[in-house]
Amino acid sequence: MEKFIDHQISLIQQEKTIDVEETSKLLSTYTPLQLQKRGLALIGLKVTGMRTGLGGKSLIDLELANPIKLPPVLPAHKISTGDIVGLDEYKKDKPSKQSAQWSGVVLRVTDSKVTIALSQDTDDELPPEIQERCQMQAT
Repeated sequence: MEKFIDHQISLIQQEKTIDVEETSKLLSTYTPLQLQKRGLALIGLKVTGMRTGLGGKSLIDLELANPIKLPPVLPAHKISTGDIVGLDEYKKDKPSKQSAQWSGVVLRVTDSKVTIALSQDTDDELPPEIQERCQMQAT
């Protein structure tokens, strides 16, 4: 039984390694718009709420900055609760060669809003350029 469990653990670790490599390759190759079409990013977001959560983490609510229709609905995506995401200033045509400025974990996803808990301590406010227009992508 232990041999089976060890084998399963090694398979899971291999799968995780491959998944991380594939995601890194996609993030460094494609523009944010192309990533959104593949369900790995959400672009054109704005911060609509910021509060302190459990353990002193900053909770950030993100919604579409300029919705085409009301009520605003996020585009189809693969981001779900528990995913680690990066939050950065919106860059229309540039692939993400570097890691995102802010990192966090998705707490809640609805049709119109995503809430993330930032990993960094945010003693200061988020920069205005991120609050007004940002992008979120899976990492």
